[in-house]
Amino acid sequence: MRIYINETEALKRLGGNKAMYLRLLGKFGDDGSCEQIIRLIKENRMTEAQQTAHTLKGVAGNLSLTALFDTVSAIEAAIKNGGTVTDELLSNLSEIMSETIRAIDEYA
Repeated sequence: MRIYINETEALKRLGGNKAMYLRLLGKFGDDGSCEQIIRLIKENRMTEAQQTAHTLKGVAGNLSLTALFDTVSAIEAAIKNGGTVTDELLSNLSEIMSETIRAIDEYA
């Protein structure tokens, strides 16, 4: 079972301020980052894909969106190390983003 939101870790980062966490989660949405990462990889624009993945990873990490953070981290690491980003990993990224948005909607 994937963990999409780790409230305990997020609240530690925010000094226990749940109202702030809810505000930040409310601002998080599917801004097209996942699709952009996928498109950039398919266009072999790996530097830009890595930068976009890094940004999304940072946001996901700060909000303790665990499954999204883990998936984007794997993509960023593969790009950085010159490895292959598989179609399965890219498909997982889209799925996990959708599930993360759904989890946020249910949480908030």
